[in-house]
Amino acid sequence: MDIYSDSKNLKRVLEKLVGEKIRFLLNVPHSGNSRSYIATVNNSLKYFVKVYYRDDKDLKRRSVVEYQSLKYLWDKGIRAIPKPVAFDKDNKIAVFEYVCGTPIDTEKLKNEDIEQVISFIKNLHSLSKGNKNGNLYSASEACFSVSEIIENLNSRFRRLHTFAKDNKEKDLSKFLSVKFLPAFCKIEKWCRTESKKHKISFDKKLPKIYRTLSPSDFGFDNCLRRESGRIVFLDFEYFGWDDPAKMISDFLIHPKINLPDKFKRKFIEGTIEVFGRDKKLKERLEVVFPLFGLKWCFIMLNEYLPENFQRRVFAAAGPLDKKRICAVQLAKAKLMLKRIEDSYTKLPY
Repeated sequence: MDIYSDSKNLKRVLEKLVGEKIRFLLNVPHSGNSRSYIATVNNSLKYFVKVYYRDDKDLKRRSVVEYQSLKYLWDKGIRAIPKPVAFDKDNKIAVFEYVCGTPIDTEKLKNEDIEQVISFIKNLHSLSKGNKNGNLYSASEACFSVSEIIENLNSRFRRLHTFAKDNKEKDLSKFLSVKFLPAFCKIEKWCRTESKKHKISFDKKLPKIYRTLSPSDFGFDNCLRRESGRIVFLDFEYFGWDDPAKMISDFLIHPKINLPDKFKRKFIEGTIEVFGRDKKLKERLEVVFPLFGLKWCFIMLNEYLPENFQRRVFAAAGPLDKKRICAVQLAKAKLMLKRIEDSYTKLPY
């Protein structure tokens, strides 16, 4: 029987995993890639359960990556993450500590919050040193040269543009052809010029000594604040080796979190210090920052593609209005593109 459609069967699988009787199992619909539940064992103990979407094309094996990555970090003493409890590889189910916390309110941020983020990055970077961790995955779509980022953008553009033409998605096609492509070409030309100016190789890959372990999808959107004030970092499906410039860019430009500039400046100063051995990091960040902003435009448009939309339907545990959702996402992509066009010639923080 399919555990995805039978809560009783899912409870039995979970009870075998955790070795305890599950009293309640609450589905928590959301817009991610997996189906989520809160499992209650007794009045004081709860688990957070993720049932991952079955997708043979998912070569990164998100469920394996997330659980193994969190277990690795936990075993190394990092506690600013949910404790991994159990994993069922066959059914793609992961059980974690239930984090009792609240979403991060950026209007109430303090310097200490940014310091917690920098401390977490520093801990990840400390684990990155040496060759002992070489068996860990690269982060999802990790790019270690400017040219690789450009190719990733080109690949995403071709796929979306082809889909738009084949499926007569006129609004999407118009945005990609009339708005996005000219901006992309303009920004790519600028990046090439700036790379030469700062003596940053366009094609040479970033040496391994400058790479770091990263959650990849990194921002306050994937965090909770405990009652104690401590921040817990969530969602490690894309975790792995990456360029620190990518991690920094994502945190600064994450579309769901609008950080005040003073905190963005503090974050950049702190992370540049953490990666002090990489003398070209700041210049490389200035070059690639707008490219990752363009990538966010494509991420926002993922719902147009059938396989990505099906993951959203699975996570929501019910039907979704694709036309409405895509229209909203297209509007967000337009805003992101304008934001990048208005600031790409200079890192605005």
